[in-house]
Amino acid sequence: MSSSPSPGRRSGRGGRGRGRGRGGRRGGRGRSNNRRSDSNRNSSNSQDEALSMPEMKDEEVLISFMPYLKGDNTEATVIHELYQKKNDQKSFVSAARDFLAREEERRKTGVTPQPSSKPVGNNSVPALNRSLPQIPSVQPITTQNSMSGPWSQVRGQTGIPQKSVMPMGPIVNDMASLEQNMASLLADDDDPIVSMPNRQLNPTNDGSVFGRAANGMAGNTITSILGPPPGSRPMNHPGPPPGQQNFGFGSQNDQRPLPITPPRNNSAFPPRPAAPGLPLSSIFPASNPPPSNPINSHLPFLQQPKQQLLPPGRPIHADGWNQKNPPGMLETNSRPPPDQTPEKTGTNDASTMQTPPPNANANPDPPKSTKKEYQPRRLWTQLDDQPGKILANDVPNHFMGNVLDLRPRQELKAQWMLPLGFLRNRATEKDMEVTSLRDLLKGLAVGLFRRGCTENGSQASIVSKEVLTPVGESRSDYPFQLIQNDMVVGTVPFYSPRTPGHVVFRLYWQDEPLHTLATGPTLNVRVRENDFEATIRFILSNFKGKKVNPTSLSSLNSLALVLEHFSLTPHMSPHSAQQKLDGSGRAVWGCICEARKVVDACASEYQKTIVKLEKMEEGVEEIKAIVEAEQEEKDKAHEQKGGDAHAGEADKEPEEPSENELEFKEKLRALMSGRASCERKWRDSQLAFSSILRAIVTNPMLGMVLRRELITKMKLEYELWCPLCEEFAVPGETEGQMWYEPLRDMPNTVTAEHFRLCNEARSKMQQRILGFDPNPSTMEQVLYPGRGRNRPMDPGAVNVFNQLSSAMGKLYQDVYQTADRILRQREMIRSQTERFVELSKCFPPGTSVAVFGSSANGFGSPKSDLDMCLQIPDGAQITSEEDPTGSIMMAKLAEVLEQNGMLEVDTARLTARISVIKFNCPKPPETLAEGEEPLMECDLSMRNPLAVLNTSLLRTYAEINPVPRVLAAVIKRWAKARDINNPARHTLSSYGYILMLLHFLTFHERSGNGLVLSLTNGKSNPSPSLPLLPNLQWMDASWPEQPPGTPYKEYSEVPKRKIKHPLEERASVNTFFYRPNSAMLNNLRRIFPGQDLSLGILLASFFRYYAFEFDYKRHVVSLHSNGIHGVVEREVKAELDGWRNYSAALTIEDPFETFYDVAHVLRGGYYHRIRREFAVAYSKIADIAAGKTTGTWNGKAVDLAQMSGMELIDWICEPLPDKEEGSTD
Repeated sequence: MSSSPSPGRRSGRGGRGRGRGRGGRRGGRGRSNNRRSDSNRNSSNSQDEALSMPEMKDEEVLISFMPYLKGDNTEATVIHELYQKKNDQKSFVSAARDFLAREEERRKTGVTPQPSSKPVGNNSVPALNRSLPQIPSVQPITTQNSMSGPWSQVRGQTGIPQKSVMPMGPIVNDMASLEQNMASLLADDDDPIVSMPNRQLNPTNDGSVFGRAANGMAGNTITSILGPPPGSRPMNHPGPPPGQQNFGFGSQNDQRPLPITPPRNNSAFPPRPAAPGLPLSSIFPASNPPPSNPINSHLPFLQQPKQQLLPPGRPIHADGWNQKNPPGMLETNSRPPPDQTPEKTGTNDASTMQTPPPNANANPDPPKSTKKEYQPRRLWTQLDDQPGKILANDVPNHFMGNVLDLRPRQELKAQWMLPLGFLRNRATEKDMEVTSLRDLLKGLAVGLFRRGCTENGSQASIVSKEVLTPVGESRSDYPFQLIQNDMVVGTVPFYSPRTPGHVVFRLYWQDEPLHTLATGPTLNVRVRENDFEATIRFILSNFKGKKVNPTSLSSLNSLALVLEHFSLTPHMSPHSAQQKLDGSGRAVWGCICEARKVVDACASEYQKTIVKLEKMEEGVEEIKAIVEAEQEEKDKAHEQKGGDAHAGEADKEPEEPSENELEFKEKLRALMSGRASCERKWRDSQLAFSSILRAIVTNPMLGMVLRRELITKMKLEYELWCPLCEEFAVPGETEGQMWYEPLRDMPNTVTAEHFRLCNEARSKMQQRILGFDPNPSTMEQVLYPGRGRNRPMDPGAVNVFNQLSSAMGKLYQDVYQTADRILRQREMIRSQTERFVELSKCFPPGTSVAVFGSSANGFGSPKSDLDMCLQIPDGAQITSEEDPTGSIMMAKLAEVLEQNGMLEVDTARLTARISVIKFNCPKPPETLAEGEEPLMECDLSMRNPLAVLNTSLLRTYAEINPVPRVLAAVIKRWAKARDINNPARHTLSSYGYILMLLHFLTFHERSGNGLVLSLTNGKSNPSPSLPLLPNLQWMDASWPEQPPGTPYKEYSEVPKRKIKHPLEERASVNTFFYRPNSAMLNNLRRIFPGQDLSLGILLASFFRYYAFEFDYKRHVVSLHSNGIHGVVEREVKAELDGWRNYSAALTIEDPFETFYDVAHVLRGGYYHRIRREFAVAYSKIADIAAGKTTGTWNGKAVDLAQMSGMELIDWICEPLPDKEEGSTD
């Protein structure tokens, strides 16, 4: 006989399989088994005291029948469904009484009696063909277990003997026990309530969920929560007490609009009393204190625009939830649709509510187009856009910086909450038949996902569970309840994953997984010595179990994470750790061997795919020859027509492509796509295996797990890896082998000769693929050659960097520094354009012209174009239904510009998202220099406040010290010369390179020996350190005014200064950054002078950072990276903004439009090409600083001796050969 569990412990944790809970802690049935044994044990002591079925009152029969209905007893469910159809209460009570009598007989004799054939109304209960689940019988309880307060008063009013009430466990005051057993019996929110004759409910004064009933039964009827069901007659609710207004949903006096999507603000939900045991501050931000009277106070998320208010007696419609995005969410594919006005009807009966057609929620068929429209896999990714919330072990998710550390297989609970109005809206849209709160929650699921997973759903999750109790588990483990009549909260139990990494909870509908209803905080599963062996063996079992997809890389990535982040508990002795890790070495080696098998499978698939692609290429060549022959025939026919055809060539419409041409383009596109996918898969498999080797080589803790000679062989194998090629070199002259096969023939004792052979093999591969041999030496190895702590600087290297710094300063002064004459010239043109705007009389008074872009941000050159935009006064309206983009007004302004001497006025871009007029403006004669171009190329856009904001931010960085401007000048010259600065050709813009430079300067600090290092380099506990340049979006505004010597200080979270997005109606942008006045700017110049920094060392460190140090697969180039939170991770951007999270690629986050990837223009292999160019530039500097006199570049010998600083800049910025321009190899 088992004993009942203690109150504080929860059994029935699910967590294995997709939506299939395991039940108990060891795979059992949760607490139901314990309860059953308790019930059977207690029944022998209380049979004499229990009431017999004929003596029980009708109310007692209903109370005793309710647990069987809640337990999903099939016969009880059938009885209740028949009652719902016929609404015959007398027959229902009689059938329930007979059912209880049979259950009592079965409990006593152990024999299941046959259901009675006694009719129920006009129908009889059909006999069941399968055995019924065992349900706890009615057992007595003592008054010691009864609840205090209103619950004891309610039970005292019923007049029911206390011994006939279902037993109830002790009260646990935490979020996990929201649905209490007594409340489930007397006033249940999640089950149908049997309405008694003439029963009336009085709303409580304290706003509690359950109140008293006049007939002795307390509870919320479904009409008090959802309104009357379709086709039913509403109950007669009495009004509130005198002097008190009833604000409950579904009441007759309720005039509030139904909650739709919360507006985009700092807190997704208003403050309200939290669940028992859950602090209010842990759910809702402290900035919104709870209202003094939460019932009579209007809640922020309920306040809607006036046009959405519905008069009393009007139905409330679900407006806005059938769209792809809620209010406040940025549309992915197109502009947000206009708001819809709900239809009005003249009754408040739920049966008359207007519902959308059955497919209202389905995405409409996209218009037919030759270009495939992008379809997102997940919407509502931003926290402010989501209607709900999820907590993990009481930890909220105010921002993605929250990280909760967990052990593998640790108990975990997801605490979810959704507004009742949202659920009611969905029920109306779906035309659902709702009889209980449980009906509203059907299909609602909580899933545990790897952070950044591209989609929702059970197939994409680690484990997914419905919020309603699954079959075979205890309902007490899946509680939910209604709070304050406007918020539904509940709990779902989980276990943390076995493998390490970041995971998150997501709330979604199973039939509509596109929308994320809530996202939980980041959970970081860490593996310590106690869990190391079990985790490794679990990964090993996954390796051996992958029979269906042997090329899956998930286990390789999991193994790399375990080995990379493995660490010992602080203050643990090596001897104790060795004992705990005993036996894990073989498991690790087994995983490495299995990982090689996966790579072998990927290589085999790669070879098979190459053969298929070669056959496809032959077919493409055949169709290409046919198309060329057809074109030759067309050309010959055209030549035979002579002058007549040539005369009408200008008016001739373009010919439709032939079927062969269309087939050729389609096959060519398929060939290129297949080739790129094949190469990416093969690179990813090698990259995953290299991560395992890197973890073994760099983590010293693994020396306690693997033998030293094995680690040495791993180092030798890692020497064959090239991060630029993303490929392993094969040692020796053999071809067609894997890189590790020749290593098997090497002796156990590895010597320096073996490392030399591997380095030679890698150099040959790099020369073949990259065209040069990269120099991976660190800056410290270049400046401080040799060994030992007190190594002196190499005088030759110091001389090289000094000459390079002088040449960089001279280049900036001679070529890029903008003279006062140029600044005065631009200001005169801007002022003249502003007068033309006023002369046009198309725009509101006070409209000004602002300069933005490279000509105003401090990073431009005298030859930069002049970018200007209109600044409309606040509150002025310039668009209309006839002119939604302002293009008509801009066209009139273009006429004014042309009439006043502006040349080559181009209006081709007036219909773009931002209307733009391009023109050439004659420069003022008094500002012209000898030989200068007399015209200034100008762009005037309609309204672009974010561009002006970006310009202001970059200008502030440029004004602190000249280091960023000088570096940017050389970098822009290098990028243009190497043909990687043209977005039209799928390379980066100058703005992208400036953001990369500012990320480098704000995320690096001085190392103390003349070099720089990243803010998080080798730090176990990151803390704010003084960067090379202050981070204007994270630096505490009060820090520059502190006394000298005060430690650098940053915000824990960026302050909010949001504005509405100028182009997207439902998006907002946080525009906060530190805007210093003249005195504050002088303080920053004093703190960050930049004079102690070597420009040459900074330039070389910048090139090396993006060539060898930056992790393109995990990290994002962002100005929101800092010393406390580290580098922004791609997983976070994938989770919040839907960015791609596979393979290695360059991604750059815009400082204000954080959802925008500045590097999205990169296509195909252009990322590899840009990274190669970073390596080329650094290797040139490092080779000369290391004292090399000759070098081979692109097959040509280069003399490096006696090269001056300016010659070195010219060599770095050497134009790309014609044959390499546009190449992506």
